[in-house]
Amino acid sequence: MGRRRTGAGFRAAAPAADGEADHRIRGCPSGCVLAAAGRQYRFDSGGLAAVRPAIGAGGFGFRRGRCRRRLSHRRPGGGREADAGGRDPATDSGGRARPGRTRRVLRSACDRRQMSVIRLGAVEYLNARPLVHGLEARSDLFSIHYDVPARVASMLHSGRVDLALIPSIEYLRGTHYRVVPDIAVASDGPVASVALFTTRPPTAVRSIAVDASSRTAAALLRILCAQSFDIEPQLHAMPPDLPTMLKRCDAALLIGDVALFTEHETVVDLDKIDLGEEWMALANLPFIWAFWAGRPDVVTPAHIDALREARAAGLAALDEIASAHGPKDEEQAEIARAYLQENVQFAMNEEGRAGLKRFYAEAVDLDLVPETHAVRYFES
Repeated sequence: MGRRRTGAGFRAAAPAADGEADHRIRGCPSGCVLAAAGRQYRFDSGGLAAVRPAIGAGGFGFRRGRCRRRLSHRRPGGGREADAGGRDPATDSGGRARPGRTRRVLRSACDRRQMSVIRLGAVEYLNARPLVHGLEARSDLFSIHYDVPARVASMLHSGRVDLALIPSIEYLRGTHYRVVPDIAVASDGPVASVALFTTRPPTAVRSIAVDASSRTAAALLRILCAQSFDIEPQLHAMPPDLPTMLKRCDAALLIGDVALFTEHETVVDLDKIDLGEEWMALANLPFIWAFWAGRPDVVTPAHIDALREARAAGLAALDEIASAHGPKDEEQAEIARAYLQENVQFAMNEEGRAGLKRFYAEAVDLDLVPETHAVRYFES
């Protein structure tokens, strides 16, 4: 930026956003009148003002013409031709920006933000497929990254994605997220895909192998152990392989498709304890397993609308989703269809929010998270 002193202030010439120079007077408070070179200039609220006369139109006209000739000389080729006086009809409006042009620029910037592509973290389990149905075709809005719940949450916390389907407990491990309202993976009773497998009565369990990809389920298990089973077992994170887990521990927590399709009836004296059913018995409220959460500075109404459209399309295509993403075995395929239609819900209503609040309170009481805070939602 080049500065030239003129009277009590100085004039600064700097390139503006549209490539033209921006000539402003700096160094005077709001409302003052500067007398310089026989002319007077008034300053706006920021102490900055485009060169504008208070008195002496003739002198100002000379300054304006001189500035235009200098700008016209600097302006690169292309665009509309300036007239004989150095005036650019596309941009010049008597020394001030045209209101219409300003509105068009702002509207264009808003449109670009509305259509910006964000990084979306999605879960690869069957119960999340209805929430992303058709989103692969929305490359204008989303770049989708699939993983297990724990790693999807880590991706959001580390900034590798902007919006993610996170385990509900992970919301308390961030402070600046917003939640997409009315969309969730929830259950109102048995969920079938989050279960404790054990050969002992729950009250006799002393050690539990926990699927390393779980977060919310692991927290809920600790709550149920304290509130329902009255035990304090040792928990060990392990890969989700049931025989290996049961060799090391008294019981095993599995989540997702592995829990849903594990044939526990084939193992002698192996019981499957449904954590969704146990939560309903304890709290008499639905349980929210996961929801969309992300950064409010990048997620726009266009992204929220697309997620709602995907959920609606997914609910209308549950059989198709079960066939495409479930097992090919006919018996297990029927389990997948019944699971999506009967066990899992994809909305967060008022009862669901009450259940989420109760879950957070129980987690804080057991020091599973440092503290709870109110859930903040994206504007609908």
